[in-house]
Amino acid sequence: MGKYYSLQEISGKLKVPEYTLRYWMRTLGISGRKRHNRLYFDDRGVRYFIGIKTLIEKGYNLNSIKSLIKDEGRSVLLRSAEYSLSEDIQKEVSEALDILNKIKKILHEGRNVY
Repeated sequence: MGKYYSLQEISGKLKVPEYTLRYWMRTLGISGRKRHNRLYFDDRGVRYFIGIKTLIEKGYNLNSIKSLIKDEGRSVLLRSAEYSLSEDIQKEVSEALDILNKIKKILHEGRNVY
């Protein structure tokens, strides 16, 4: 059994208020599992929210996202999430390379001091 995330955890991770996530759920028919009177989502559910956020950041409104889901299924949300996550990874790799280049420059300058 995979890990499940609470709405509060998802809210913190995505920096989106819980009430907004609940609104997305109602509007777009996203559901989670209820346990001990709290909602939980598996990885796919989390990716749905990431996909919705990504589409909204690209200028889509909830009605247009609802139409996309009707036409293409929820996989459109998963594709948007994957695109967003790959952009995040590329950004992190780029930042890591910048840090490595700075370290390399510092080490190179340190050799020239002696």
